[in-house]
Amino acid sequence: MFLASACPQAYLDAVELRHLRYFVAVAEMENVSRAATEKLHVAQSSLSRQIRDLEVEIGVQLLERTAKSVRLTDAGRAFLEEARAILKHADDAVLKVRFWPNRFPISQSLRSPVSESYLSRDLFHHRVHIGESQTTRTPFVFR
Repeated sequence: MFLASACPQAYLDAVELRHLRYFVAVAEMENVSRAATEKLHVAQSSLSRQIRDLEVEIGVQLLERTAKSVRLTDAGRAFLEEARAILKHADDAVLKVRFWPNRFPISQSLRSPVSESYLSRDLFHHRVHIGESQTTRTPFVFR
């Protein structure tokens, strides 16, 4: 289990669900290029940078890189398990409130084509505090 108490809070504040999704995709495909193009539909260089940023933020190497593939380190295997659990919890939270009986729509003036496509792709933006059961999010647009 990941021990949040061993990490300074500054590291924990910068990890976002996007980082976790990217890491899980790379770990599962064992290849940054294939994860970028086939699963995440992002540029390979951007994905590589995000994974490096994640490693810097948490202060540990998660992947061993070779010319053609990546392998999880021991820390990476432990982190993968926790990342999957966090992403499942976030998905469950979305499903729980998506069809909430007393929800109210956000004003039409707050909607835009950019926010609509962003929200439909990622549902909403999260900041995750690893080791705590605390998640913050921007408003979700119900349709």
